[in-house]
Amino acid sequence: MTEGTAAINKYYEHTCACGCGGGIVVRLGHKHDGVPIYIHGHNKSGKKNRGKKKPLRTKEHCRNLSMSTKEAWKRDDVREKQIVAIKQAKANLTDKKKEEISIKQSINRVKYIQEHGMNPGGYRCAKRGVFYSDKNQKEIKHDSGMELLAYQILEQLSKVKSYDGCKFSIDYTFKDGIHRYIPDIDIVYTDNTREIIEIKPEYLLEDGCNQAKFRAAKEYCDRNDMRYSVWTEKEIEYIEGGECNYGRNRT
Repeated sequence: MTEGTAAINKYYEHTCACGCGGGIVVRLGHKHDGVPIYIHGHNKSGKKNRGKKKPLRTKEHCRNLSMSTKEAWKRDDVREKQIVAIKQAKANLTDKKKEEISIKQSINRVKYIQEHGMNPGGYRCAKRGVFYSDKNQKEIKHDSGMELLAYQILEQLSKVKSYDGCKFSIDYTFKDGIHRYIPDIDIVYTDNTREIIEIKPEYLLEDGCNQAKFRAAKEYCDRNDMRYSVWTEKEIEYIEGGECNYGRNRT
C-alpha cells in the first residue's frame, strides 16, 4: 500500500458502531448506498434473520395484496390520504418530469386500447362527443364511452319511446355541504313511465360521494313518480345481450 493510499484510507476511516474498535473504510460503492455503521457481521440485531431467504411473491400473494388494496381504497379516509400524497408528489415534480410521465401514460393507454379494445377502466374507448338519435331526431351529447354505448342500446330498445340527457339538477348533502348533481339520461318508455339513469363504472359505486348522490336521486324520483337506476358496464352488457331491460337499483 502506498503512502498516498494509506493517508486517504485513514482520512475516510470510521469506527464500527458495535464498540469493537474496528475501522470502516469508505469505498467507491458507498457513494450510492451510504457508509455502513457496522463491520460486516457485527450487527447483532440482524442475527435472527441471517441466512433466511425471503419468501417468493407468488401470483396468489400478489392477487390477495391487490384485493386488500382495493378494499382499503373504498374507505374515505384512506382515499383522502392517498389523494393528498399524490398531489404532494405531483407538486414536487419538475415540468420536464411531468411531461415524461404524461407521454409514458399516453403510450401505455394506447397499447392497452389496441390490445383489449377498451380503456383500462373497463369501458369502451369513446369519450366526449355527439350521438345522432334517429328515434329522437336530434343530436345528444355524451361524456363517456359508456354513455355512448347506452345511447346506442336505447336507440334499439322497442320499449323506449324517447331519451335525452338530463336537464335538471338534484341537491345532495355530502360532508356537511350541499352540492348539485345532474344524472346522465332521462328515459320515457312507451307506457309513459319515466326513468332516470346514472352511468357509472362498477369500481366507483362504493364511493361515499356517489352513494350520497344515489340516495338523493332516489328520493327525488320517488317524489316525482319516476324510477332511478344506476347502470355499470355489467348492466350495459346484460341489456346489450338482451338479457334484461332495466338496470339495478343501487340505493
